[in-house]
Amino acid sequence: MGERFFGVIAEAYKAWNTELVGFLNRQLKRSPDTARDLAQETFAKWLAASHSAEPPEKPRAYLYEIARNLLRDHWRREGVRGCLLYTSDAADEGLGVD
Repeated sequence: MGERFFGVIAEAYKAWNTELVGFLNRQLKRSPDTARDLAQETFAKWLAASHSAEPPEKPRAYLYEIARNLLRDHWRREGVRGCLLYTSDAADEGLGVD
């Protein structure tokens, strides 16, 4: 099962990595480095799951599902950081925000 699944992932990488990076880059409003990082993480997560599952019936859809979940995680992390930075900056300027 693992070898066959690895072959599916390798073929998916060849076929869809460039497309996936483009999708992520557009979603991230033109952040190519982050898009490449998230695409790499997408394939890594798929590979990690390959040891305990069968290859998906629709590999491209599965790939994009992983990528969208990683995007949501990224946006959550960035949103929290932005709030913390804003709060910290406001407190430093004496605006009464703790």
